[in-house]
Amino acid sequence: MKKLIFTLVLSSIALLTHAQVTALYGNGTSGYRTSGNAADSVNCAFTAPYGASYDSKGNLWITDQGNNFIVMIYANNKTYQLREGYTLGGFTDGASVGQFGGVTYAPSGIVVVRGKTSANDQIYICDAGNNAIRKVDSFINPGYAQYMHTLSGGGTKVQGLPGQSGYVNGTAKKSLFKNPAGIGYIKDASGGYLVVADMGNNAIRKVSLHKADSGTTSDINTTIQGPQGIFIDYSNNIYVASPLNNQGIMKVSSTTGSATTVVPGMYLGGPSSLVIRRTDMYIADGCRIMDFDMTKPASASNPSVYAGNVPDTLCDFRDGSNKSAWFNGIALMTISPDSSYLVVADQGNNRFRKVMLPTLHTVGVENAVAPAGSFNVYPNPASGHISINSNISGNSVISLFTITGKQVMSKAVMMNANEPYELVLGNQPAGVYVLQISSAGGVSTQKIMLQ
Repeated sequence: MKKLIFTLVLSSIALLTHAQVTALYGNGTSGYRTSGNAADSVNCAFTAPYGASYDSKGNLWITDQGNNFIVMIYANNKTYQLREGYTLGGFTDGASVGQFGGVTYAPSGIVVVRGKTSANDQIYICDAGNNAIRKVDSFINPGYAQYMHTLSGGGTKVQGLPGQSGYVNGTAKKSLFKNPAGIGYIKDASGGYLVVADMGNNAIRKVSLHKADSGTTSDINTTIQGPQGIFIDYSNNIYVASPLNNQGIMKVSSTTGSATTVVPGMYLGGPSSLVIRRTDMYIADGCRIMDFDMTKPASASNPSVYAGNVPDTLCDFRDGSNKSAWFNGIALMTISPDSSYLVVADQGNNRFRKVMLPTLHTVGVENAVAPAGSFNVYPNPASGHISINSNISGNSVISLFTITGKQVMSKAVMMNANEPYELVLGNQPAGVYVLQISSAGGVSTQKIMLQ
């Protein structure tokens, strides 16, 4: 077999493309659907959707804020799966495969913390109306119950009343929040912790996931006004979108809590969330999406409008490309497992929108045998394990190389086309790698990032 030769590469080339915007899920009407319906732009309905996050299997988890639902879009057949909630809302722990069981009130941010295998994924939710952080246990399959419980906040549950608001650090039962909005995860040696944008308390707070003090809350930063969406980079820096007092986009150290301004609010209208891909920061700014080149200082021309109305005054619905597309009040965003598009919660239009990103061409793999099969990897960036979807069948060898060409893993496997293969990566250092699959038909490669 021909040997692959790798060259050290520090950047990627992004080809300029149109920012094509299309309706992904939701038909625009206010309402909901029951499990099993097709999840598309015709048969699916939401009411003021807020947040979204992908799990290890590529399922998309959604907070349908106006319906008080936690919804999953099943990756295998793109069907709508109601996992937790009740249309009238409430504050109840319990197991559910649909309405009742675990109940929320106006859920907002959501993050999937990926486990060693996809069966160990855990879903964490900012339950804004209950002023609490909720947890949904690992996903099994549609039709099987999942248990939701309160991780931290909300005070004592009282039948018919929302959770208690306040500002208290301490153990899970004592901690109080006020309208938590954005949520992320930082891994550490003891199980990691959640980072919460506690919007009503003007604070970025830490919620422990350690076994010894699970749910215990403490402050990271208390200087950011009305923090909403957050994004955590590979170095565990916390980026925060603040629509108040011209703060704009702030960068917070997860270790010291110190904050610096990245994009001043004077260049934005009122940012609600952000996603970073390489050196581009995509910012949800009311009824438009801005693109900030992180290699250059902020200015009147950086960030620039990527998609949506230029003066941010026309808030409506229209699919299209670049500035011809219209949004109506963007809440939070996430990025697709292959990093090719944004998933945007377009609250005012009761839809999730798909916003294509420029195609990335990675430089650095030379003289590779032309692939006979193709595959996708998720999550990417990854930590601990990945799932591989491919059209490759039969005996294969999966190998992992550093970007300099050093082989750090090799495993003989049996692959079946269109069936995900779960691969444990072990404790590889964070960085850029090349995953190679060798089969009877040839060699396929793909760059992945480990964090």
